[in-house]
Amino acid sequence: MRRLGFGIAVIVLLATAGSFVFADIWYFDVLASLRLQLLIACAALCLLALLLGSRRTSAVLAAAVLLNGFPVARAALQSPPPPPAMAAHDVSILFYNTARRTVDLFEFRAFVRARQPDVLALTEVFAWNIADIRRTFPEFPYSVGEPGVFGAVILSRTPIRDFRIHEHAGGPSGRTLGIRLCGKLDADKCMALLVLHPPPPLSADYHRLRDQQIMAAAMQAGMASEERAVSGRVAMIGDFNLTPWNAVYHKSLKAGGLADAFAGGPPHSTWFSTFAAAGLAIDHVWLGPGLGIRRVDIGPPTGSDHFAVYVELAVDVDLRW
Repeated sequence: MRRLGFGIAVIVLLATAGSFVFADIWYFDVLASLRLQLLIACAALCLLALLLGSRRTSAVLAAAVLLNGFPVARAALQSPPPPPAMAAHDVSILFYNTARRTVDLFEFRAFVRARQPDVLALTEVFAWNIADIRRTFPEFPYSVGEPGVFGAVILSRTPIRDFRIHEHAGGPSGRTLGIRLCGKLDADKCMALLVLHPPPPLSADYHRLRDQQIMAAAMQAGMASEERAVSGRVAMIGDFNLTPWNAVYHKSLKAGGLADAFAGGPPHSTWFSTFAAAGLAIDHVWLGPGLGIRRVDIGPPTGSDHFAVYVELAVDVDLRW
């Protein structure tokens, strides 16, 4: 029995190491998405091995705990994006993957009314549902988008300027929706917003396309951030089908000069369960240096298998009309 336990512990340790070393292989990257769950499972098994007096097994599992725990601890110790200098204004965004449940948005409507965001970004919205959504949210008179399973629709209280669709990857998704919101009194000062929904990494091709789109979108955000009119006021938001434990996550943040709005907070989940240990954090908000965090939270269950993400941003220009 002890040999069996030791063998299982070695397999767990090797699988954990593989999720770091072989991150380009899609099934190891999917395993990396379960970093928090692996940490909890390894810690529980390590404790059980200690109680059973199996020191070798507990030592191997302790190594797996350390490997899985390092990225989790590093994420918790990071600082959230600070408000930029002279950030006297706010702008709020609410993102929601409807999971194609757009017929009855009563519960989601209640959350929108409670938060009163300036911008509402949705994914998995079909063309025939857009008219219903506009009627459901009449307080957002401006809207643009490309409907579909992997498309995005943006509704705004503020006039939308410079609406574009960027082709960032092939496959069923690959397109990123980009808009600009500009000040009424300072029309030459704008915020860029990118919304995307890459495919889930359920095959080698989808894994490659997801990584390609996220990296390209982050670089697009980085280029927008350097424009004089934007000056760092850029946000990239959506269902990335990616967790903070995947290799391309931090590579993309670095490539775009972006920061995670959830940085410094406890582990969280935006999909399947609000309990972090039972779900995954795959809906994200990434910010350029011209935006800071005042508040970020996750909404309650509202019919989708995803939970809405609400963020209040500090900005140095008044974008509310």
